[in-house]
Amino acid sequence: MEDDRLARLSDGIPRLPRRLTKRERIANHVFLWIQLGRLLLPVGFGWFGAVRFGAWGAAAGGAAGLVACLWMRRSAGVRRDRPGRPGWYVRIRERADGDPRGVIEWFLETLRGNALTLDRCRRIAALEDDATARLARVPDRGAQEKILIRLDADVKAICYED
Repeated sequence: MEDDRLARLSDGIPRLPRRLTKRERIANHVFLWIQLGRLLLPVGFGWFGAVRFGAWGAAAGGAAGLVACLWMRRSAGVRRDRPGRPGWYVRIRERADGDPRGVIEWFLETLRGNALTLDRCRRIAALEDDATARLARVPDRGAQEKILIRLDADVKAICYED
């Protein structure tokens, strides 16, 4: 019963410190549609190229769609996971080191109304560094899980502070 109440309060996202605002929910949906749409670009551009210019057009259109897809992925701040590090933390580290927001990242943060500032990114990176160091010292899986849960809760508190 308690889990159901917490899921309703946090829009189904575990350890979220508050309900998402309407703007945040809209931005999350827009992000989802951008991610799904970008995956269709190589096929769509390839199909358009094939209809318009034949086989060479299909190849050129598919290549152009792939370039657009990769640019959108990078511009949205999506990064590949690295061993022991989710891609989101890789991007936060880049932002903490002064890397500017991508165009889609800027758009989504503006839409959300709650930007990840340089200060927030640095605080999150410091939390991740601390958690990583503690994880290396603790061999027990249960204790490691508690460290990761605490990290998740602390990061969400920073991300969703007003």
